[in-house]
Amino acid sequence: MLVGLAGVVVACVITPYSSLYLNSSQLGDDYLPIGVFSLFLVLLGLNAGLRLFGIGLSRADLFLAYLTMLVSAAIPVSGFATRVLPALAGQYYWATEENRWAEYFWRFIPSWIGPQDHDIARTFYEGSPDGSVPWGAWLVPLATWLVPFAGVGLMLFALGILLRRQWIHYERLVFPLAQVPLTLTGEEETPSFNGQFWRKHLFWIALMVPFLINSLNGVHHFFLVVPNIPAMDPALKPSLGGFLQDPLWQYMYRDFFFEFHFALIGVAMMMRQEVSLSLWFFQVFFGVVLFFFLVSGIGPGQHMYTPRETFGYVMFARWTKFGASLVVAGLILWSLRHTLLRAGRLMGHPFRRSSGSAEEDDRLLRWPLWMFGVGLVAYLLWTHAIGLALFSAVGMLFIALVAFLVVARIVSEGGLIWCSVALDPIFMWPTLVGTASLSPQTITALAYTGFVPLAARGNVLPSIMDALKISHASSVRPRHALVAMALSLFVAVGVSIVVVLVLTYDQGANFMPWKHYSYGPRWLFGKTTEHFTTQVGPSEQAIATMFAGMAIMAVLYKLHRRYLWWPFYPLGYVIAETEVMQHQWLSIFIGWAVRTIVVRVGGAIGYRNMRPAALGVIVGDLVSVFVWFVIYAITGTTGQSMTHDTSTW
Repeated sequence: MLVGLAGVVVACVITPYSSLYLNSSQLGDDYLPIGVFSLFLVLLGLNAGLRLFGIGLSRADLFLAYLTMLVSAAIPVSGFATRVLPALAGQYYWATEENRWAEYFWRFIPSWIGPQDHDIARTFYEGSPDGSVPWGAWLVPLATWLVPFAGVGLMLFALGILLRRQWIHYERLVFPLAQVPLTLTGEEETPSFNGQFWRKHLFWIALMVPFLINSLNGVHHFFLVVPNIPAMDPALKPSLGGFLQDPLWQYMYRDFFFEFHFALIGVAMMMRQEVSLSLWFFQVFFGVVLFFFLVSGIGPGQHMYTPRETFGYVMFARWTKFGASLVVAGLILWSLRHTLLRAGRLMGHPFRRSSGSAEEDDRLLRWPLWMFGVGLVAYLLWTHAIGLALFSAVGMLFIALVAFLVVARIVSEGGLIWCSVALDPIFMWPTLVGTASLSPQTITALAYTGFVPLAARGNVLPSIMDALKISHASSVRPRHALVAMALSLFVAVGVSIVVVLVLTYDQGANFMPWKHYSYGPRWLFGKTTEHFTTQVGPSEQAIATMFAGMAIMAVLYKLHRRYLWWPFYPLGYVIAETEVMQHQWLSIFIGWAVRTIVVRVGGAIGYRNMRPAALGVIVGDLVSVFVWFVIYAITGTTGQSMTHDTSTW
């Protein structure tokens, strides 16, 4: 655990240094984090030397360290630090007479929520003259933000405990992302690089493909004579502007990105075929639906992404998927009904010892309902203090938990490296209840609550489930894993806040990547301002579309469970037409096509022989990105990234 917590500290330094200072690759934004995975391989190499002296880490020790680092990977940047800090400072720095933020928001912002000294906001964005950080002004606000963060975290840990046996033992989900480190270490008691996969020629051949391509692109920056092999849109997208003059085709074309993400191709090769097929198929399906909406004259709709939105393609895509997500979340909870009843019976005896084979399960199930209750109370107390009405606080939490559950299911079963279902409570809740029913105080509190504690990348449940799968496969006791993960989150919050504040006041946020510092608060408060100026009731069109989505998902589940010939997995519908899928669909299609061909030709033996290649592609891609981060850090190179800007933000 100490080794893992040391890795958390290292990750909390290098992740913001890469993303914020160098404006380079994103090392922690994904569910198979580049930084954490690379540190795991470094630890595996060190273990090879340590075991020569008889002090190497055991397999269980190694994986306890890995899952400790895994869960907190996103905290240093988009999971917490670069959401809360710019939101608090940006409210004052970006306020103008034109946007009227001072008029709308300032009188409703509690004094303890963030520094209200405008000089602190100015030096945050423009840099401190001597590089010093006003720690006193930030200490109390950041301490108060730990309350909702811890509350939501407790609820997600409780859900993880409840889902553990159902998904791992009963349903036997694949957990493709967890399979990567598990397979690489093999079954050795003291793992190193002696596993069977490290000795397979196909593994190394596949590893060199992304490694060499990324290396060529890295060298090209220093020596232009070296060829560049673009792998990401827009460099790879053909220049078809002359052939696509019609606005209809231009509108459709912008939603399809042509990119090769090698790690995702490798993961798709290990997915179940119906899952990988459905992920890219439903993305194409929504392209066909968009074509129908455009040629029929319905169009994308008016006032999109606001409570005044009218029916069109955007409303259809977003709100049918929300209805579908409600069905998915309902089925997940229904599958837990027996576990919930058992947890209810055991919660009255949290410290009683158990005996027999069920001892570990009984110990775990005594706590999740208590954890969820304490987390819920902490969240509600904080939202009450900030001025969010109880009804809105519960409604927004419900929407966020639905999204968190669905994303966890998709990542556990499909293994998507980037995953978001685009169910933002800031958009969804005002549309469901109408802005006319929301007070100015509630609207202000709604913005802060939806942007930070209920943020999409603040969802650690997928990583918790992967970690619990790894603990099960490596004989790490689940309670030890849970304690390690909880500690890692608090260590990550503390270290990352310090690192980000030091970097920001030294450089000035205006001289650092705009997507982390400027875009977030300007988008957040710009959108929320519309709730003050637009007083409308609940959107009947959106609610009707939501019920239509529930019906669509019910039909998809019925077809999937009743007919063996039905090839599509229902969750592909929920994740389709999100920004992350617009960037991932081609890579998933390639992985699906490779697996399909191999299985058709070679059967099960062919698939087993293909797995080293899939793992090689994943390792080669992730390691090469980390190697070039190190090179860029040593040479002081800025603005060179080997990961795309769209991740699970």
